[in-house]
Amino acid sequence: MSTMTSCGTDPKQINNKTTSEAEIVSNKVTLSKEQIAVAQIELAPIQQGRMNGVSHLNGVVDVPPTGIASVSIPMGGYVQDINLIPGSYVKKGAVLATVKDPSYIQLQENYLATKVKLSFLQQDLDRQKSLLSQEAISKKSFQELQADYNANNIQLKSLSEQLKLINIQPETLTTDKMTSLVQLIAPISGYITKVHINRGKYVTPSDVLLEIMDPNDIHAAITIFEKDIAGFKIGMKGKVALTQDPTKQYAVTVLAVSQSINEDKTGLLHCHFDQIPKNVLPGMFLTADLNFVSTEAVLIPLAAVNTLYRDWEKQESINRLKLLGLFDKNKQHELGIPANRIAVISQENSAGYSDFMSVLRNPEHGFAFFTFLFPATLNGDQAIQSIMDQLSKIEKVRTHFDAVASAIVTGKQIGRAHV
Repeated sequence: MSTMTSCGTDPKQINNKTTSEAEIVSNKVTLSKEQIAVAQIELAPIQQGRMNGVSHLNGVVDVPPTGIASVSIPMGGYVQDINLIPGSYVKKGAVLATVKDPSYIQLQENYLATKVKLSFLQQDLDRQKSLLSQEAISKKSFQELQADYNANNIQLKSLSEQLKLINIQPETLTTDKMTSLVQLIAPISGYITKVHINRGKYVTPSDVLLEIMDPNDIHAAITIFEKDIAGFKIGMKGKVALTQDPTKQYAVTVLAVSQSINEDKTGLLHCHFDQIPKNVLPGMFLTADLNFVSTEAVLIPLAAVNTLYRDWEKQESINRLKLLGLFDKNKQHELGIPANRIAVISQENSAGYSDFMSVLRNPEHGFAFFTFLFPATLNGDQAIQSIMDQLSKIEKVRTHFDAVASAIVTGKQIGRAHV
């Protein structure tokens, strides 16, 4: 028997190389077409493009400045009569109240007296003009008369505009029609929202006497975060749901996008209702689902990212709850009437909030929920104060909610919700 070995080759190196190649090969997994089909594995290419999506946001019903009218009076006086209460509907031009004061009579007297004097000066000016043409008077005398006439004409015009401010028409004013009463007229049609006067009260020009809200000019003011503002444009479509009926959605169109950022790093989207819902009042909470388009990005299927992460996160949450003895805790309680209006204290991008909202939006349980996010810092030294601040806000609007839930993050970024 003979053994042949190549020159300059160490047998140990050959063995190490063979072992290394074996390890590399052993780390590879090859699947046949049948195995891929059974495992339901799908391959998708990575693409460059713009991502369309739906953003879940919160907001309130609001009225723009053009839809609210504050009623005041340019001259002070005593309220003589008022028969309106908040909630009353008035049409544009309707009489809201009457105010009485001697100064109104004085203003009318000055107007009529100036009007009479101006008529006399006009006649005198015509006579003086004739005499001037015959050189019967000096030019200076005529100019003085002309200046007096012009001054009275200016005064009459000023008094006329002052009368219009208190809704007295100077064109029809005569001695017989002089009055000490002034009418407050509705500048727009709508509902009375505030009444600050009563009979006998003295009001000044700086006082706001009543406020009127036009229900046909309401819109949805939706809160958006700083990082999302660039993704929204005027004309984008979406849907909103009100607290009083979260199962019913209303189509909206983005009317304006906020160009400024508040202290809490949020802005506003002003959305117009395609059809004005009934029984909607300013200040009502709402949720919104708005379509948006992101900037240019590398796109991969969402399912490819979420599937493994969600399965891992779910199992980690279960393990954590079991370790704390909380996994079967709810089974010890009898199920009561579900709370469907929930105030949520969380971070929008936290795992706990995402899981909590996914469960609520699952149609399989047969319930519809209205949620409103009160964003808070959940980690660090500021967490407790931040949560307490949001609880204080919720307390002020507690009648809008049935429960408060805090979707927090514990351990290794594991989401957990407390109700």
